[in-house]
Amino acid sequence: MQRTHYNDKRQPGTAPASRSIRLGVVLGGVWALARAALLEIRVDRVTAAIRSSAGREEIFECFPVADRTSWRSRANRVASKQNLGDLDLSETPGHLLRRCQQRSQEIFKEVLGEFGLTQQQTALLLTLARCSTASIQDLSDSTGTDRNTMGDITSRLIRRGLVVRRRAPRDARAYELRITTKGLRMLGRMAPGLAKVQQRILEPLGESERDVFIRMARSIARIDSVEPSS
Repeated sequence: MQRTHYNDKRQPGTAPASRSIRLGVVLGGVWALARAALLEIRVDRVTAAIRSSAGREEIFECFPVADRTSWRSRANRVASKQNLGDLDLSETPGHLLRRCQQRSQEIFKEVLGEFGLTQQQTALLLTLARCSTASIQDLSDSTGTDRNTMGDITSRLIRRGLVVRRRAPRDARAYELRITTKGLRMLGRMAPGLAKVQQRILEPLGESERDVFIRMARSIARIDSVEPSS
């Protein structure tokens, strides 16, 4: 079988195109590895220097002016990671407040779980028990609950017959909420348990610390005794 030969019209001494491409790929790879190694060295230098605030700016003298902004940003990220690594969650207020809330929910469920109410639902009933009527906005302000969540809570209580909703006499577009006799009886049965829950939450604190804790917690929550209009 005869093989077909094609004329190679390349100039003498010229490498095949495929060979040139391969050579370019190899050289590109070598450059990429060299650049990566250089960057790794720079990252190591930045990481070492970042431990000293005085050395942060000194190290950037090694970089071209055009690159200093990006490397300064990288150094800030390194410093941030270092600070977060030293962060003790047991000393952060946000984490502690969440853990306190978690502990409060555990105690509430243990003591009052048989009634089938959540802490938010109970707070709404207690608020309504202290006034004749209240709007959704009033309840949102006094309990610190957003309107959408409050709407869901009230709907559940209405279905259980613990709360009724009616048109506001002064504004036909608005609704007012009122606790029912059944709701008041429910709170009456829950009263001993509610007192026990508060006692157990504060149990780890000494007598003199409890008032201080309540005062500080109110300050952090920015509670100014907001009461719904009656």
